[in-house]
Formats: sequence, C-alpha cells, structure tokens
Amino acid sequence: MPPDDIFIRSLESHLEWPVRLCGTHIFEQTKRSRTFDLRIQAWMTQQDWTFVRGPEKEWARAVDNMAKTLA
Repeated sequence: MPPDDIFIRSLESHLEWPVRLCGTHIFEQTKRSRTFDLRIQAWMTQQDWTFVRGPEKEWARAVDNMAKTLA
C-alpha cells in the first residue's frame, strides 16, 4: 500500500471516535433546539453545502459530513 494511503487510513481511524461523538451531539442538539438547528443550517449554507433538513436519514448524512469537517 502506498504511504499516502497508509497515512489517510491511519488518520481516518484516529478521527473515527471524535467524528462520531461530534456528529451525535450535533444531531441530538438540532432535535432539541430550534436556535441551534438554524445556526447549524446557516453554517452549512455558508460552506456552500447542499443539504436537506429532512428526511432524518439525509439530515444525519449532512451532520456526519459536518462532523468530519470539524474533526
């Protein structure tokens, strides 16, 4: 395996748990707080991301992408 691929796999492996924690937190908070939800959507819009707030599965995918970006 090329060194670049080894590095990327290692990095992804080490970031797996913070991404999961961050994503779970964001997802749950957007359910609880409309203000938080709107701020998250505004941030995603500022990043020029295309996202759908519903259905839940699509929103979870967008939040997961956000968590990966933040981590």
